[in-house]
This record gives sequence, structure tokens and C-alpha cells, in this order.
Amino acid sequence: MDDIVGADRLILVDAIVTGRAAPGTVHVLREEDLGEGYGANPHTMSLGAALALARQLGLDAPSEVVVLAVEAADVETFGAPMSESVRQGVREIARLCEELARGSQLP
Repeated sequence: MDDIVGADRLILVDAIVTGRAAPGTVHVLREEDLGEGYGANPHTMSLGAALALARQLGLDAPSEVVVLAVEAADVETFGAPMSESVRQGVREIARLCEELARGSQLP
């Protein structure tokens, strides 16, 4: 939470496996898409739960939260090369990050 308090905008980049999209698909999620699922302890708290807790405590949580995630086929096997479709998704996320850094709003 220390890293997000005081920020106006939070942009998180990650890989995700939903099983509902092809590998390489870019997902743009907002805070309302995250839910507030609490983990068993503060070390396993979800991002949505951390933001909700920050607000409940009156902390200065980001007013804008964007998660840019690329659909991966597998996030548990380390060392495997990235597929071309995922590589393309990563390039798209980099482009979106540049837009956001320039102050653009995503649809």
C-alpha cells in the first residue's frame, strides 16, 4: 500500500489467464473490475482490497486505477519463450503505457 498512497494514477501491468480469451489478448481493467476479495492476511490482499482499505482508512489512494494485462497461455512455467501472440500483446500494452504517461485517457 505504501507504493500506491499519494499517487494520482496507478497503472499496473501484468499477465493474466482468464481462459476466456486467446493468448495475446490485451485486457484493460478499471478498479471496479477488480473486486475487493480479501486474502487470508495482508500479504495476500488483492489490489482491489488494498485500494478499498486505503480509502476506508482515509488514505490518499489513486483516483484512477488501470490494469493492463496480456492474456497468457501459462503463467506457471518459468523460462519458456513468449509466444508471438503474447509478444504482440506486450507491445500493445507498452504503447498503451506510453499513451497513459502522456496523459491520455483510455476508452
